[in-house]
Amino acid sequence: MPKLFKIILSTITAILLIGLVYQQTCAYIDSQTFKPNGKFSQVGNIEMYSETVGDGPVTVVFDSGMGHSLLVWRDVINGLSSSFKTFAYDRAGLGYSGKSQKPRTSQIMVNELHALLQAQSIEGPLILVGHSFGGLNVQLFAKTYPEQVKGLVLVESIHPDYLSYIPPQPSWRRKRLTIGKWLAPFGVPRLYLSGNDAHHKAVMTTVKHQYTSLDEAKHLEESTNQVASLVNNLGSLPIIILARNTASAQLKSTLSAQNQNVKWAELQERFLGLSNNATIIYSQERRHSIHRLQPALVIKAVEHISESIHHKNGLF
Repeated sequence: MPKLFKIILSTITAILLIGLVYQQTCAYIDSQTFKPNGKFSQVGNIEMYSETVGDGPVTVVFDSGMGHSLLVWRDVINGLSSSFKTFAYDRAGLGYSGKSQKPRTSQIMVNELHALLQAQSIEGPLILVGHSFGGLNVQLFAKTYPEQVKGLVLVESIHPDYLSYIPPQPSWRRKRLTIGKWLAPFGVPRLYLSGNDAHHKAVMTTVKHQYTSLDEAKHLEESTNQVASLVNNLGSLPIIILARNTASAQLKSTLSAQNQNVKWAELQERFLGLSNNATIIYSQERRHSIHRLQPALVIKAVEHISESIHHKNGLF
């Protein structure tokens, strides 16, 4: 038995050492292959990374979903940059941005984004576009700095009631994803993120990025509470909600009322109460990443809000 134990221990140690070398080697190759071409700005003691493309009287600000970098917005930005100034950034600890020692809550992230915009002399008017967890952040930004925000596009955004309304994923699935991220020093995320393009995979599979994703998930409940605690109505602010699938009533014709897709659709429809000028558009597709798979929907939503601002305020 002791001999078998030694064999098992030796095997595990060897696998971990191979994984460690694999991760460090790949990370070095990635750092030499994919160089950031945006701008680094000092926010407190963090170097935050952003990319500004295009020009125009309105700045479109993008905030990514949990565990994603600004690279997910490339197709949307390419479609908007001829008419708009676009600003995409990596939250602290993600992508090319430096790691923060502060908890990864929405309030802290919104404060960091506001400071980053100030550092680059971007004051507004702003159209905020947020996907999933990034959608939660832009809701909080709009509630905290309403004078700067002229419109919101919520792309499959997390609703403040998400954790209490939708049953959690099976514990085995949550643990599997968490363990995968914790094993980032040994290259494990590189195995299950292989479907991403090379650049996106390079920035997502760093230990810093994976551990920050864990920290954002750890503080999700606190983040949803922060958003819920502020005013729930944004007056007549133009808001477009982009949601997957179709309306909840239509989904109920084929699915149980307790199905997660039905519950998610009901939460998306609750966003209509955020403003008396809110519209919901359904993607007719099952995927969560509308901005990557159907970028034209996001582009049209931004253009529609811009037209609304133009007619209301005569900005252009």
